[in-house]
Amino acid sequence: MYCFQCGAAGAVAFCPACGQDQLASRRSVANETNTASIHWTDSIDYETIIAHPDVRSRLGAIRPCGMRGLSGEDLLSIFDAVSPIGFSLGKLTTAILPIYDKLGIKTDYQSEALCDAPTGRVMLAVLSSLAIKSLAIAEVQQGETQCLLISDIPAGLITNRGRMNILLEKENALVRVSMASTISAQWYDWGKSKNLQQSLFDEIRRELLDQGFGQEPAQRIA
Repeated sequence: MYCFQCGAAGAVAFCPACGQDQLASRRSVANETNTASIHWTDSIDYETIIAHPDVRSRLGAIRPCGMRGLSGEDLLSIFDAVSPIGFSLGKLTTAILPIYDKLGIKTDYQSEALCDAPTGRVMLAVLSSLAIKSLAIAEVQQGETQCLLISDIPAGLITNRGRMNILLEKENALVRVSMASTISAQWYDWGKSKNLQQSLFDEIRRELLDQGFGQEPAQRIA
């Protein structure tokens, strides 16, 4: 065996070259490993959590549910390819949707839940739910005791595109997960936001159960 301190060969209980206690060194390495393993589960820092091998492995194994259907963006692309009008409907839609948002023509929906699990575990469950629903994270806003994940909601055949904000906050021994979605340029989204948020919370619950946290999140619609 080799010394943890100087690398000399023949180290068993103590190193013959530098005298380093090898058993103490092994305990120190084990403690550091355990600390690193525990740290991400108690963290609310996105970069810390997403960088951990266990998290990356779990997220990498996720396969989005179902087949992706024809989206509103896909339909506009088809129209643009065959349209004789000379300008892009897709680009026009992208340009005017923020104007409608500023005018207040949009659909907002909010809901939240309290999760009885470590913050890192809850964030992993949230990231897993987004991956399952094929919702990519567009932006992360990090705070000391909270983290905001922002994801784009693709347009549907009868709904415009939108945005989903998911805020994770430490609240004593619990973690509050708040979802707020906005569908642009329409007063009613035919239940799209409500159904999406409910399905995300269902996936979060299943993921936490799979991680060994059996208490169902207490959900409330704002």
